[in-house]
Amino acid sequence: MKFINSTLSYFFKNFVAIALFSLPAAVFFALKYNSTSFYLYLLNLGNLETSSFIKIFSNFTLFPSFNILIILLWALVLILSFCLLFSYIERHMKYGIKSYLKSFKSINYCILVVSPAFFTVLAFEEIFAVLNSLFIKLISLSILSIKGVLMTMMFALLIIILFLIYSLIALWVPIKMVTGYSHRDAIRYSIRLSQGHQLRLMLGLLFPFVVTAPLMMLLKNYSHIEVLNSVVYGLCYIFIIGFLAAFAMTAYFAISGTERKDIKRKIFR
Repeated sequence: MKFINSTLSYFFKNFVAIALFSLPAAVFFALKYNSTSFYLYLLNLGNLETSSFIKIFSNFTLFPSFNILIILLWALVLILSFCLLFSYIERHMKYGIKSYLKSFKSINYCILVVSPAFFTVLAFEEIFAVLNSLFIKLISLSILSIKGVLMTMMFALLIIILFLIYSLIALWVPIKMVTGYSHRDAIRYSIRLSQGHQLRLMLGLLFPFVVTAPLMMLLKNYSHIEVLNSVVYGLCYIFIIGFLAAFAMTAYFAISGTERKDIKRKIFR
């Protein structure tokens, strides 16, 4: 809980900057997941027996559509959002400097840092989407009476495996940004630093999803006001995106023992 509490403290103290940089990506996610049945599938309310594999997959993939131009725009927006977030947070924690302008000035370097990590995570997410969709389709075609239970168990198992992998590379971007290591060395160092902290890292990465998912599921199930749903979804994704970036940085500084300049330390005489 230490990492989570520290991240929440940082998130709310710097909410304006984090919300501003998270907003473009949050809008994309809000529009996608407000128009799909993703959360209904989590509640096992989807009409799985008559859904095709592609239809099920479309509800789990991160891609907003199968249009290449929209995918490219979506990837650009997400990368820029995370670049600005990491640039702002890294400068603030490392030097104690809050600067919107300098976050934009270092965007070229941040793109080189964030893009490989982004596409790595995207690859894992799509593998998860394919496997989860495949299991859902296979289970839905069976004659078993506990389909819902099996789907839930399989979904939970895949999520645990996915976030265990993420816990190993969670410090990749912060290490690269703070130390300037190569991507290979940053990944190796991330895996080494995460040893003994994997459970805390995994729980921290899951935390924003666990907190926001019940609200989004309730809205999807009971609210038919699309504008309201999109606004609430947007706020939820601002929290998710901003929290994840702040959590990665907070965890790196805590685990590596690097001093944070954004924290005012009391001097006792």
